Amino acid sequence: MRINEVCSQIGTTKKAINWYESQGLIHVSTDENGYRNFSDADVSRIKEIHLLRLLAISAKDIKSILDSKDKQGILRTIRVNKQTEAKEMNDCLTILDKLIANYDVTVLDSPEATQLVNSVEEKLILAFPGFWGEYLVRHFHPYLQEVVQTPQQAEAYECMVQWLDNAEVKLPLSLRFMQRFSKSSLPVQTVDPEQGIRKIVNADEHEIKQFIETVRLQRKQQKKWRVRLNPVIVFVKHNNRVMREHLTKAGYYNTFIPALRRLSSAYNTYYSRLEELDKLVLK
Repeated sequence: MRINEVCSQIGTTKKAINWYESQGLIHVSTDENGYRNFSDADVSRIKEIHLLRLLAISAKDIKSILDSKDKQGILRTIRVNKQTEAKEMNDCLTILDKLIANYDVTVLDSPEATQLVNSVEEKLILAFPGFWGEYLVRHFHPYLQEVVQTPQQAEAYECMVQWLDNAEVKLPLSLRFMQRFSKSSLPVQTVDPEQGIRKIVNADEHEIKQFIETVRLQRKQQKKWRVRLNPVIVFVKHNNRVMREHLTKAGYYNTFIPALRRLSSAYNTYYSRLEELDKLVLK
């Protein structure tokens, strides 16, 4: 099928399809005359992209969805993000209307202003501006969407705040580079972090055997001199080791993580599943 036919069938444009191709979302074969020949699979994929773009999903997230075996998991995460953004926007519009009617900073005491900083993530980002605070918060993004409601959560939140306020963590070289050159907010991870865990924990005997063979092959590859002497791999391993040492020394694993488990039921469930996966792998 030629591109004009695809555009007519889907209701899109040639420039849009060209853009999908430039973003690596589609890979269309060409015939002997150099013309792109769209297969039924290509058309189906373009329809999928077109639908996701109508939902205002970024090209990067669309690529993650297209390549994932758990599309619903990624979409659930995106929906949570968009729901949070929509609520924040509605609250902002309400406050703007009040300021237009009467420009008075006492609007800060209104329920809408209070709701602007509601989730744990929003509170931590506001309390700890700058690279390190945002980096850590974005890392735990899926588990910081809860609102502090119980005394136990309030205690856990204060524990996390105290740790973040007093911990001195020396960033490894890779993160210092990122800190220096990042000009905007760090992107939120939209990949479902539990996807891999669910796949292994719920796997049948055949899938478990495949997983074991994959782990053994990876271990074998890591022992080869080409891998052990690869400067990129050596650099990454060194930075990971340095980061873990600094975090351990600062009390990250003894203070911050236990507090996060008390604060977020979602993270506590995730952590328990990690422990379950560890036992399975060891077994």
